[in-house]
Amino acid sequence: MRKFHGALLCLCLTLQHLTQAHPRADLEPEFVGEPSNVTVTEGSTALLTCVVENLGFYRVAWIRVESQTILSIHTHIITRNYRITLDHKNRQNWNLAIASVEESDRGQYMCQINTVPMKKRITYLEVLVPPKFVDRGENEVMAREGTNITLSCKVKGYPLPTVTWEREGGQEISESKGRMSQGEDLNIVKVSRLHMGMYVCTATSSFYQGPAYQPVTRNVMLHVLCK
Repeated sequence: MRKFHGALLCLCLTLQHLTQAHPRADLEPEFVGEPSNVTVTEGSTALLTCVVENLGFYRVAWIRVESQTILSIHTHIITRNYRITLDHKNRQNWNLAIASVEESDRGQYMCQINTVPMKKRITYLEVLVPPKFVDRGENEVMAREGTNITLSCKVKGYPLPTVTWEREGGQEISESKGRMSQGEDLNIVKVSRLHMGMYVCTATSSFYQGPAYQPVTRNVMLHVLCK
C-alpha cells in the first residue's frame, strides 16, 4: 500500500509540474505589454521585444514589413543576414536582436502568431546616424580678387545635420560684407583680401549633444590672389 501511495504522489507531482510548465490549450495566445518603438545609434545592437503568453502549439514569426521578408519562424532563423538572431530565453520571450545596426535596417518589424485570424504586433526601428563628412573636399582654395567663390562642406547623418560656418577663432560671418552662409555651401561674392583666412565648417545634430559628443568640424583655408 505504501508503494501505491508513493507512486500516486509521484504521479500527482508530475502532472502538477506539466500543468505549470505548459499553457492551457483552451486559452488563446496573447501579447504581453504594449508595443514600443526602438531607437538606436548606427553600429549598436537593437533588441525588438515580443513577449507572448499561452503560446501552446502555435508558432511565432518575425517579418520585415517593407520588404515582406521572413526573418524567423519559431526558433529558426530564416534570413541569411548573419546580424539577426533570436533572444529566446523561454517560451514567452521571442525577441529579435539586430547586431551592428545599419541605416538600411530602419523600418517596421512585425512579430506575429499563426492564430486564425493572425495576431500581430509591429515595432518601428529608428536608426540614428551621427554627422559625418561625405566628401572631405579641398582644404585650401584659391580665388582671384573680385571673383565669386563657393566653399563646400558636404555632410550626411540622420536626422540631417545642421551646418554652420564661421571664421577661425569663432568670428561670425556677416552677410553685409558679401558673404552668405547657405548650409553646406558658403558663397562669397566679389572676393577681396579681407576674405582671406581660415573658415570652419561645423556639423551638429539635435540627437548628438552634450559632453559625450564632439561636433564634426572641417577647416578650409581661402587664399586670395591679386588681380
